[in-house]
Amino acid sequence: MESTTHTIQKNNLATASLVLGIVGVLFIPFIGILGAGSAVAAVICGIISLNQQKRTGQTGRGMAIAGIVLGFLAFVWAFVLFTVLGPLVQQTFLTIQDALP
Repeated sequence: MESTTHTIQKNNLATASLVLGIVGVLFIPFIGILGAGSAVAAVICGIISLNQQKRTGQTGRGMAIAGIVLGFLAFVWAFVLFTVLGPLVQQTFLTIQDALP
């Protein structure tokens, strides 16, 4: 007798998207622009993964969506960190430096 079981594979890009999104959110303060690049890659991998899953029937939709969301959050976090907090920290250091004899 032949087996009629068919295993559905998980989309690898969905996993990559999730991992890149997590890396982006966690490491932007430490690795800066590489974290922002990770965020962009998470969004791109997630979108490609969703398209592949529609076409092939693979699983991993939740991971792809989570990777996209985390990628966007990491990108927003990088924007806030570098445009708002960066100049604030720089101004604080300049003020301290001017106050020193």
